[in-house]
Amino acid sequence: MQEQKTEILRVEHLKKYFTTPKGTLHAVDDVNFSIRTGETLGVVGESGCGKSTMGRAILRLHEPTSGKVYFEGRDILGYNKKQLKDLRKDMQIIFQDPFASLNPRMTVSEAIIEPLLVQGIYKPNEKAAITQQVEKIMNLVGLAKRLVNTYPHELDGGRRQRIGIARALLCQAEYIIFDEATSSVDVESEQEIWNCIDRLALTRTLIIISHRLSTIRSADCIYVLDGGEISESGRHEELMQRHGLYHRLVTEQAQLEGQAQPEALAERGWES
Repeated sequence: MQEQKTEILRVEHLKKYFTTPKGTLHAVDDVNFSIRTGETLGVVGESGCGKSTMGRAILRLHEPTSGKVYFEGRDILGYNKKQLKDLRKDMQIIFQDPFASLNPRMTVSEAIIEPLLVQGIYKPNEKAAITQQVEKIMNLVGLAKRLVNTYPHELDGGRRQRIGIARALLCQAEYIIFDEATSSVDVESEQEIWNCIDRLALTRTLIIISHRLSTIRSADCIYVLDGGEISESGRHEELMQRHGLYHRLVTEQAQLEGQAQPEALAERGWES
């Protein structure tokens, strides 16, 4: 009998508005969705549609204007600072710019260890246990052991991004948001990172925010944002058949990359 997946995250009527000189910007406007343990959810849309803002609002990196965010049945929008700190062990985000999220004064090893110490998972005097965990996780994300004493500025974007993934894994986060995690890396590094994400999808719950639509085609559900609102949702095949915004975005991206028709996407694995 197949194991029943439980709901890990539910978002209800989430809104995030910003006040600008030209008026109120509805960056995220009445978003609703849920995700179950072990699922992968894709979030796509045109530039400026609210994808990244939504991801940050869910984790309260941007305080929502209104709405509810339930993680494992608890509304985290009512959490105080201590409760949020504890929550970070379970909910992590991998940012678009890996360099900005790393302390330039820390080596690779120190950067990976930092959240363990902050969250109290390990103590500074537990050096042997920490070293063992760091080496194990570096191997898992494809970082060579010889890089432990290297600084972020000495690494390419792909390796810096893998440090962020390693940090999230060491915290044993159940739920990870990837916010355009490969947008600042080269093609080879992008493929390596997506291979890592594919492995994570076997044991973690993921939300993948991506401009490259081919990377989320196998998601359990894809949400298409338009003007801060969810305009479409479903699996890749379903959305393509509807000939709506998702179909248009896939078609346009394919044409930019040298494919003339949506049907040609099958040649690259974009269609099942």
